Amino acid sequence: MSAPIIVSQLGDVRESAREKEKRQGLPRTAGPRPLPAVLSVGLSLVAVAGGVVAPIADSKGDLATQVVRAAVVVAFALAGVTALSRRPSERQPLVVLLGAALGGIVAVSGSLVDSHAHG
Repeated sequence: MSAPIIVSQLGDVRESAREKEKRQGLPRTAGPRPLPAVLSVGLSLVAVAGGVVAPIADSKGDLATQVVRAAVVVAFALAGVTALSRRPSERQPLVVLLGAALGGIVAVSGSLVDSHAHG
């Protein structure tokens, strides 16, 4: 019967494997991936632009609602960029950035609908 591996032990095993690879001169399997980097920059720009434009588009309506929408979108964009910088090999940061970009588009669309409702 074997004992479960504790997280710190798992980290030690991974670090020792990395040290062994460095000593043997084995090439890294994961190279630079330019497509996710370009995609993440584009998505974050769309999200931040949507967050900035939304309160401007509906300046005569409920400004507090538009500012909260913009703050949430920008917060998600920052969270996605931070997660991507810390864990570039995972897919979750791109999903967060995609959601933030979609949220930016929805925020601008909602502010445009509200501005047309106010005349």
